[in-house]
Amino acid sequence: MRKALFLAVFLVCSCYGVKAQYSIKIVIDSLPSTHPGDTLYIAGDFNSWNPNDPNTEFMKDANTGKWTLTVPSAPANVYEVKVTRGATEKTECGSDGKDILNRKLNLSSDTTLHLKIAGWQDDFAKPKGGTAALNSLLGPTFADNEIIDLSAGVVYLNRKVVPSSAR
Repeated sequence: MRKALFLAVFLVCSCYGVKAQYSIKIVIDSLPSTHPGDTLYIAGDFNSWNPNDPNTEFMKDANTGKWTLTVPSAPANVYEVKVTRGATEKTECGSDGKDILNRKLNLSSDTTLHLKIAGWQDDFAKPKGGTAALNSLLGPTFADNEIIDLSAGVVYLNRKVVPSSAR
């Protein structure tokens, strides 16, 4: 009788896509010291990449001084995440300021994830948009009149600039 009941519950759960639930603990072992008072969050595909979701706010552990976030019950899945300081432009990056790949978490059991944050995007200068920024990236080899149309995301080189009224 017990085997039949177990089998029935198992089949019902399987048919309705019930997934196992696991706990996740995320610990930030190190991070840049540039923004000690900022609040930290985890953003990911599970919360539409919300950079300041109050449900994913880290807390500073009084004993260890490390930032931690515990999710007591999450469905088994593969998650993509990044740590933020509450805004998209304040997302973690490499120590050189370059973007990093999303972190992947394959949740199939209770898990503790230890992270090291190398840098924050807003700590690195980003060139401003437009022709001047592109010219500064390309260097003195290119004359200003050789780059004429960035609005369509296209760079034209070695082309004579003709005013639209003369076309």
